Amino acid sequence: SVASEMPADYPEEALKAQAVASYTYAIMLRQREITTPTAELKGAYFTADPSKYKVYISQDIAKQRFGSKFDEYWGKITACVDAVFGTVATSGGVPITAAYFSVSSGKTEYSKNVWGGDVPYLVPVASSWDASAPGYSTTVSLSADEVKNLLGSSLGITTFPDDKNSWFTDLARSDSGNVLSLKICGSDSSGVAVRKIFSLRSANFTVEYSNSSFTFSVLGYGHDVGMSQYGARCMALEGMNWQEILKHYYTGIELVSVN
Repeated sequence: SVASEMPADYPEEALKAQAVASYTYAIMLRQREITTPTAELKGAYFTADPSKYKVYISQDIAKQRFGSKFDEYWGKITACVDAVFGTVATSGGVPITAAYFSVSSGKTEYSKNVWGGDVPYLVPVASSWDASAPGYSTTVSLSADEVKNLLGSSLGITTFPDDKNSWFTDLARSDSGNVLSLKICGSDSSGVAVRKIFSLRSANFTVEYSNSSFTFSVLGYGHDVGMSQYGARCMALEGMNWQEILKHYYTGIELVSVN
């Protein structure tokens, strides 16, 4: 999982933090499936798509991905995993939902603002390092017809005001900067929905119409809940260890060994 979920050139302490987060997440999924099985999984605990570098990649796929650096990267990742193997992040004695993502926009988000439900360890924490990440700020530009087609197919909107500046209004944000709600052509929607519809890198965006196109200006990359992987990288470069990284991003957790 570490090989597929985090760049191998990240510092070792960041890779160790990722290993614990990934292992904890897998343990949580296993316990969930044991208690309430998902029929589609047919007894499996979770799914993976190695060909798309999702959740897990095999050693052979890693060789293709890393090329001439395979021996270096595979050895590094293996050593980091071995160093923390069996460590689980817990809250109240239960493995946490160890959510993680690529890059925040400066502050992580409440899980309730993305998925609903209060989770005591998935609350906003500062991650100012992320502003230096490659791709921290991105834009997506679409013609009015493209926007109209996407809104029609995804939300069933059929009436579009002549004033295109009125298509997206009343953006309400969380303290972390993500759009929680907005109106699209007068109908209520959410930042999470807009992110999906227009393939934005995050829900922290602004939108304006100019020169016959809509431009979405986006900060960060990912759902913004839990551990920022780029933030973990920067913390490690500043000399912090994997325990400090995990306890920063997952508020009030305990790290326990299940070996």
